Amino acid sequence: MYEPNPYLEKIRSSAGIRLMILFGSFFLLLLIASLLSLVINDLPIGDSREKQLGSSILQNVLAFCLPAIIVAKICTKAPVTWLRLNKPIDIRAFLGVVIVYIISMPAMDWLITWNAGVHFPDFLSGLEATFREWEDTSNEVSANLLSAHGFIPVLTGVLVIGVLTGFSEELFFRGALQDIFTDTKIGNALSVWIVAFIFSSFHFQFFGFVPRLLMGAFFGYLLVWTGSLWPGCFAHILNNSVIVILAGLNPGNTNMSENISFFPSTSFMPLLSLGLTVLFFIFLKDFFFVEPNKKLTTWPRKQQPDLSEK
Repeated sequence: MYEPNPYLEKIRSSAGIRLMILFGSFFLLLLIASLLSLVINDLPIGDSREKQLGSSILQNVLAFCLPAIIVAKICTKAPVTWLRLNKPIDIRAFLGVVIVYIISMPAMDWLITWNAGVHFPDFLSGLEATFREWEDTSNEVSANLLSAHGFIPVLTGVLVIGVLTGFSEELFFRGALQDIFTDTKIGNALSVWIVAFIFSSFHFQFFGFVPRLLMGAFFGYLLVWTGSLWPGCFAHILNNSVIVILAGLNPGNTNMSENISFFPSTSFMPLLSLGLTVLFFIFLKDFFFVEPNKKLTTWPRKQQPDLSEK
């Protein structure tokens, strides 16, 4: 016989408690990762890039992966299912991600350029200066991570910046955070945009905020449309990995926000790119991103696995 555990039942029924656990463990483990990074920086081995890669691994594993796993373990006896890691997926979803990535590039390039050039009113000039300093600091870190060239440095960059970062951030933001919001009354669409806003804010890069917000929303909708975390992980990994590879092939191109375009650079290309992207989502979205059964898209409380203990 199983007797219900009142503490687990309370956590299960309260999105607020789950959010507190997720972010509380995030900040605690981020502090631990930061302290360990200081130790790594003091070690007399490796160059600054290798040490930054080591710090990035710690941050991804401790601050992003572990909090998601902790919440999943507490919320259900089936954490892999709760995080949408075992949902069946169609290979068309991955092909659809590649198509969207390619056709949206000119529009995203234009948006990145526009966002980077945004200026605040005069009375907010101090705030703009602060945001610019944060941006410059982040760009310096990115430039160092992308500064090495050659097969091995590019491979390590793809594995850490592309694969590990893409997976860990999706596990945290979409697998855990978005699922918590979706299990409330606010619904899928609002959950996607709230999490996308938080996702973009966490990077502390205001002058790349809008493109990252849209990417985060795309990753979130991929989870809603397919019922699986993997298409969003693939999209995130693809975006980061392409940047790393291009930086390795093009010395000096070390901006993590940049994209590459397979189209000629003309004034009408961003508009054409936007039009093609919109048409894709109108006419082809349901073919490439197959909608799952609605019971798999959201997980109402009454459908959650039994959390009781012996």
